[in-house]
Amino acid sequence: WMVNEMSKKIVFAGENREGSSASDKVSSVAVKQFGKALKEMCPFYCNVKALCFWRLPIEDDGVKGIVEFAAKPPKPDVWEGLVNLELIECNLSSVSCDLLGEQLANNIALKSLILDFNPLGDEGV
Repeated sequence: WMVNEMSKKIVFAGENREGSSASDKVSSVAVKQFGKALKEMCPFYCNVKALCFWRLPIEDDGVKGIVEFAAKPPKPDVWEGLVNLELIECNLSSVSCDLLGEQLANNIALKSLILDFNPLGDEGV
């Protein structure tokens, strides 16, 4: 994983530069726990604006933890809220879309949601 301090972006990528997969080290349960931990820490101890998960099998269960954090209302004087969320090639289904839609409907801070290369199906769109 990688943190970019300038953009307040946390990136989790499933393949390293050598092309071997690191996805066996990150499970949907781990992502769910990560989301819960961020929810507890923010907005007091972090200023995360973007979360990116690329080529990781976080699936629907992992999305639950992410939306718990992302749905946390911004506090303008302390934290702007989550602005960008990328879940690219994470094996998400229409269930994930339902979770994202329900939890993020009131999140006015979110400006960008990218769900490329996921088997969302017609129901997910």
